[in-house]
Amino acid sequence: MSVSSAGAQSSDAAAVTRVWQSFFSKDTPIGQKEKLLQNGTTTMKPALQAFAADPRVGQASATVQKVTFPDASDADVTYSISLNGTVMMGGMAGKAVKQNGGWLVSDSTLCGLLQLAAAQPGGSSGVIPGCS
Repeated sequence: MSVSSAGAQSSDAAAVTRVWQSFFSKDTPIGQKEKLLQNGTTTMKPALQAFAADPRVGQASATVQKVTFPDASDADVTYSISLNGTVMMGGMAGKAVKQNGGWLVSDSTLCGLLQLAAAQPGGSSGVIPGCS
């Protein structure tokens, strides 16, 4: 790997981490989260609204442990989700995608989390809007 590509990957890893932390921050309004999610203003808008309606989201935060790049427009993200500072799900695997020069949380990552939430006791069953 050349120094320039190592520097670019380091910069991209920092950008992915910032997007991830902003997307999962309770302080980020849904209108901003739409801009941080792949297809967040279109097909994923209903899924994002379902995500935001979950009361646990207001207590959640994400910590990125590792970002790797299988190619220039995709990132594999290893992260944990904490509720009120306590890690509830560690070693989670997610994805980020680069679109229009910026990194976004992948729609498949949000769909996976919504499916996990639906499988919990008291979770909703059925089709998650925007997720196939």
